[in-house]
Amino acid sequence: MEITCRVYRPRRARESPLFRLVYGPEPADERRHPIDHEHYVEKQLRAVAEPVLALLGQDFAHVSGSSKQLSLF
Repeated sequence: MEITCRVYRPRRARESPLFRLVYGPEPADERRHPIDHEHYVEKQLRAVAEPVLALLGQDFAHVSGSSKQLSLF
C-alpha cells in the first residue's frame, strides 16, 4: 500500500510591504501620506542602536539629538 502526502499551501494575496505613515499603514506602492519618521526612529532604530551605544558609553537621546535636557559635563 502506497501512501502519498500532499502539502497544502494556501495561496497568498499579493504581498506588498507596508509603510507606517502619519495617518496609519499604507502599501508601499500606493503611498499617499508622509512617512512617520518618528515612529521608525523610536520603534526600530532605537532598539538596535541602544545596545551598541551602551558599549560605546553613549546615549541614544544624546546621539540622535532628541535630548531635551542639557548635559552638565
